[in-house]
Amino acid sequence: MLGSVGFTNLNIWNAAPVAFAPLLMLGLGWLLYEHWMLPTFLMSNYLIWVASGYVVACSLFSCIPSTTDIKVGAVSGLMYGSVGFGLWHFVH
Repeated sequence: MLGSVGFTNLNIWNAAPVAFAPLLMLGLGWLLYEHWMLPTFLMSNYLIWVASGYVVACSLFSCIPSTTDIKVGAVSGLMYGSVGFGLWHFVH
């Protein structure tokens, strides 16, 4: 375990954004891969390519929420999904 963060007063409205916040690292890892790692490989700059690969791998592996995060945010995520589906169904 690298670290932990404690929260109080989590409820159905704010648990999903808190619990699934690590998923934001997935977008960062993809952007780093597309705009840093791939171009350095194509330019045959292998030393920087290895360093950028390490950074991309760290960001991709750190985007996985823990089982505790999933347990805490599951009901809230289902609530947001249900509200989104209801709004989509109402509009269409």
